[in-house]
Amino acid sequence: MNTTTPAAVIWDFEGTLASRTRSDLEVAVEELARLGLNPGTLSMSALAEAQAHYLSAAAAWRTIEEEIDGYVDLLRFVLGLADRQASVSRRRIEQRVRRGFDAYALIPGVVDVLEAVRRTGRRQAVVSNWLPSLPSVLDALAVGSFFEVVVVSATEGVRKPDVGLLQRALDRLSVPAAAAVVVGDDPDLDLVPASNLGCAVIHFDPLDDASPGIRSAHQLRQRLLGALGA
Repeated sequence: MNTTTPAAVIWDFEGTLASRTRSDLEVAVEELARLGLNPGTLSMSALAEAQAHYLSAAAAWRTIEEEIDGYVDLLRFVLGLADRQASVSRRRIEQRVRRGFDAYALIPGVVDVLEAVRRTGRRQAVVSNWLPSLPSVLDALAVGSFFEVVVVSATEGVRKPDVGLLQRALDRLSVPAAAAVVVGDDPDLDLVPASNLGCAVIHFDPLDDASPGIRSAHQLRQRLLGALGA
């Protein structure tokens, strides 16, 4: 039986700390509309080409600067498919990228849980399959200050469920797996890899009515503080 006192809490991002409020398609339509292009005028083959271009480009983004430039290039690429010309403002795209294109909202009550954990003196981190902009998005959501470490798949070149992504967070926190609690919504991506490393896990799944995981932030707070012995 593991009797190690937890020293850190490691969080997943999407589905755990925050939820999507708008789809990628909705974001794309809005951005293109600002440039005077109705995506409905693009053929299915052009849309497929744009999607392929995005997926290929995004796989190579390792820094937020590359991500910003990548979105600028993507918009220009789509405009080219439509045989249109428009000025794409890099500064505006940077602002949008750093805010996550305003497509995310915090799970209700999660800030109270983060505050409660901080009051215990435990360290906190985020580990996520995400683009390089995640630290900036956390700041835009006003929760970045809670986390000492943010480990992102795009920057690291490793994706969950590979345990290497979580291990890098543990190494940067200088915390052994047995002294960490991992909170996530996806058993396969978050909980199983963490358990395999020896971390304690809490299944928090506020967005899935059919999930066996904890649904409310209030319940999570009680469970997490209990796990921390606080």
